[in-house]
Amino acid sequence: MINSIMILDFWFKECTPKMWFKKDKEFDNLIKNRFQKILEFCLENKINNYHFTKEDYLSWIIVLDQFSRNIYRNQIKSFAGDEKALKLSKIAIKKSFLKSNEDNYNSFFLMPFMHSEKLSDHQFSLPFFKKYTNKKTYDSAQRHKKVIETFSRFPHRNEILGRKSTKSELEFLKLPGSKF
Repeated sequence: MINSIMILDFWFKECTPKMWFKKDKEFDNLIKNRFQKILEFCLENKINNYHFTKEDYLSWIIVLDQFSRNIYRNQIKSFAGDEKALKLSKIAIKKSFLKSNEDNYNSFFLMPFMHSEKLSDHQFSLPFFKKYTNKKTYDSAQRHKKVIETFSRFPHRNEILGRKSTKSELEFLKLPGSKF
């Protein structure tokens, strides 16, 4: 099993918010060295959620949704945990885990919705982002939703996933802020 407190302490105490979304090889390697075995465990094993605490849910979500992106940056496998992470996020909402947290915790409980390429996930989650996160995170969720509304997918993933980009997607990718 995984040590939820170790993961949460790393993410919320050792790391700063600036580190979370910055594309930095050194930070990626740090996460890879410390957490790759945990990520592989999470990817390979069924999630038995009956005895999970709120902290367990959040740590699994961070490992599956965030660490996968650091450890496997620019590889197909960086999205391998998305489905499981989204499932956990949906359960966390049902269990009312968002009601008693600080913004940063809630942001990561909800982040898998932002990474989904299904418009219905974005539509479902926006009210939760608005109610339980800060304005910056809510605005980011809206930007992600707008991309899905426009293209039905995230164009910046096309090359990694072997998808052919449309002309309008290629034009979009030239714009500042088009890549998340």
